[in-house]
Amino acid sequence: MSTRGARWRAWAIASVAVVAACGPGGRAARAQLVVGSDQVPPTIWLIDLSGVREPRALVTGIACHALAADDAGGVLYWTSGQALYRASYHPTDALVPVGPVALSGSAVITGLAYDALERRLIGRGTGGLYEVNPLTGACTLLHAMTAQDFGGLDYDAQSDTFIAANDTGNQTVLPGRGVYRISKPLTNPTFTRLALYPGEITDVDGLATGDAVAYLVRDSAGEQIERLDLTSGVYLSPLASPFTLGGISAGGAWAPGLLPMIATADVSAALTAPASCGVATGEVGTWVVRVRNAGPQPSEGVVLRVLIPATAGFESSVPATAAIAGGRQLAIGTLAAGAEVVLTLQLRGLARGPLPVTAVVQAATVDPGGTNNQATTSTTVARPAPTEASARAVLSTVATSPTSLVPGLEGVRVAPGGLGRVFKSPSGSRWISRVETDAPPATREVVLAWSADFGPQTVARAGDFPLIPGDPPAPAAAFEPVVAIDDAGTWACAGKDAREAPGDAFVYTQDAQGGRVAAREGQPAPALGGVSYADDLGGVALAFAGEICFGATLTGTAPGFAQALFGLDGFYARAQAGANFPLGQRNGNTFPYGAFDRRGAASHMVDEFGVRFLAGGTIADGPGFDRVLIVDHEVFVQEGVRLRSSSFVSPARAGEPLRGAHMESTGAWFAWGSNDDGTHWVLYPSGVLTHSGQPVTPGAAERWRGGPPDAGFVLACGNRGGSLLVGGLTDDPDPTRDSVLVLDGAVILREGDPVDLNANGVFDDGVYIRGFVNGAGVLSDAGVVTVLVSLRDAGAALCDGPDIEVGQAIVTWPVAPAGPSCEPDYTQDGNVDQDDIACLVDLVAGGSVCDASADPDFNRDGNVDQADISDLVSVVGGSACP
Repeated sequence: MSTRGARWRAWAIASVAVVAACGPGGRAARAQLVVGSDQVPPTIWLIDLSGVREPRALVTGIACHALAADDAGGVLYWTSGQALYRASYHPTDALVPVGPVALSGSAVITGLAYDALERRLIGRGTGGLYEVNPLTGACTLLHAMTAQDFGGLDYDAQSDTFIAANDTGNQTVLPGRGVYRISKPLTNPTFTRLALYPGEITDVDGLATGDAVAYLVRDSAGEQIERLDLTSGVYLSPLASPFTLGGISAGGAWAPGLLPMIATADVSAALTAPASCGVATGEVGTWVVRVRNAGPQPSEGVVLRVLIPATAGFESSVPATAAIAGGRQLAIGTLAAGAEVVLTLQLRGLARGPLPVTAVVQAATVDPGGTNNQATTSTTVARPAPTEASARAVLSTVATSPTSLVPGLEGVRVAPGGLGRVFKSPSGSRWISRVETDAPPATREVVLAWSADFGPQTVARAGDFPLIPGDPPAPAAAFEPVVAIDDAGTWACAGKDAREAPGDAFVYTQDAQGGRVAAREGQPAPALGGVSYADDLGGVALAFAGEICFGATLTGTAPGFAQALFGLDGFYARAQAGANFPLGQRNGNTFPYGAFDRRGAASHMVDEFGVRFLAGGTIADGPGFDRVLIVDHEVFVQEGVRLRSSSFVSPARAGEPLRGAHMESTGAWFAWGSNDDGTHWVLYPSGVLTHSGQPVTPGAAERWRGGPPDAGFVLACGNRGGSLLVGGLTDDPDPTRDSVLVLDGAVILREGDPVDLNANGVFDDGVYIRGFVNGAGVLSDAGVVTVLVSLRDAGAALCDGPDIEVGQAIVTWPVAPAGPSCEPDYTQDGNVDQDDIACLVDLVAGGSVCDASADPDFNRDGNVDQADISDLVSVVGGSACP
């Protein structure tokens, strides 16, 4: 190698770290883009993004389908059909193609990226993601993926991930078309959509990434190069393309080494904001941005962008600024070394909550300290009480609300802390929950069921009804927290009845024809010869045609074999402690089951047909490794062991790796927990769905939070339509707004949102969501979210009061339109009961026993008849107003 070449190599290798750290401030000086296509004649072009130089033809006469650049090594790679070419490059010397090298293992590589950290060439072919040997052309499949078309692909040195453009609208694996981040390892990658394509664009052939911008390259003349700002998720103004004719394929690469180094200047941005709660909704506050050049050279073409969220309105600035998409811009121009520019902005708070503002400075001069080019700060804006609720209560523990009244039990209310986990039918058209009331202990517990068509109904009450079949029949004395219901209204529970122990534990189900006991303490377990059920039955689930699945302790067997999970009303032993050995254990171990969770957030669940199952529990491994999550006899989470379907280095947290798990009627399952290093994750069949540090929604600045076991996710579930619901804590700086529910990539409910507590269709309640209870939420096929929340009062929600829990509520989203109001309390005694029915019967008959001024047209249909009486009977029973 010549002396000149050696100097170039040493400079290029040393500059990799500078290029990776340049940030937005270095875009104009070191942001050099290479694009190519298979137009006639095929040409690979160098674009100087500073605009100083005209596009330069690097290679002519070889069709280009994909491009990648090893900028530290000074090598450009491209594919043409089934051939791979390369060329060493220099800022001024011509490029001399070397090749072709025949590609193997894939028909055509249409996307190409060079991983500068691992120093390997990555390609996308028809079969998925490949590692490409640049010398032999051998293509080694890393990840099979045929449903998506990642024809645009490049490596992002700032995040050590890959950025890709997917043209396929297919949603089998991914949400569909758009720009994605592909996180390592590539043998089991995580795909996160960052943005949709802009406008009506559906075809992107090449992609290059540098300085936090993704460049989307298309193959035809007149099609501009779109630019996606990866920091803000906003598309910038597009670039003109050098292509003069149409083509079929194109590629893009990031190669700042193709232009010589120029002067450097360290430009930085600092931002200050008003104190939290110092600005109320509708008021104006002052934000100050300071842009400074630490030198050593003057900085040319300095531009400051201030990104302002939709929760704030711009009022004025000194000096004056220009409007841009998502904020304001100040063209500073030349900034001398040591000089500073101060921008003062007046912003009006439009909504209560976090108001994050970001200042980003960029320049035409190379910025070696690019990490200080962006500053973000947030303040909390107080707001007046809203007039509309975000969620509506089905049941609550707030004694002043009618939703705390237990339907059908006059004067009985839900006890503080008495609301239980909500379970749904396969479609989610029905719900069920075990609830504790303020009644005396013998009759305190109830089971409530409701549907999309009628409000909560009391289907079971301890000490009262129904009678649990036996000799003799007896009412239940207590119910287990896990209950079940199907779309036909058949429901199931477990518990202890009022008979004297032993023999009081039961599993019970009831449909329209009546009730039956599927299992009872002391009875033989039909699936296990010589073994009987013991006194701990629970974890019920309903399968096809009302068959019950449940867990049980056993007698008549050795202690290590004394737990099991059953299906088909107990005639099928799904798993037994000591007798069955789940797969997927650490080091290939084959320890048997030890115990099964029948009550917690990872309790036994099954699919609609009772074939697939999920259960938290233990295996007979040693301490620190025995807690597991089992799905279909396979271990997917084991404490002390790294999740095998992840890129995590840290193992699942010892002691409490699993916070909760859920299985849908389709067999799709979810689990959430944490690792020893404080990373929190949501797991589902194809791998890690999301984890702490990931954006809450695609492209969002707000991210899921990690940390202690109780600081992460609280919910993950779906429905038969494929929708995904995830809930958990985030890094939002406002502690009264940092817990959210995200449905299909959008935040639908957030801590601090108002609740229609009395379900009258008007927000006149003064209570707000304080948090989401772990594992206590479901999603219906119709998109209705039903979740158990804790509540705070208006003082805390509006920024200035002590944050204490004032109760709980089972709430639904979206808020259904309120129906016509009605007044069922005809006797005006404060109770809605049989006396009101008798009063209305008298009024309909023309009597005057009750207040003659009361309106007998209860259902407001314009007629006074039997229908009014029937509708009142329904309301007294717990239904909504007609």
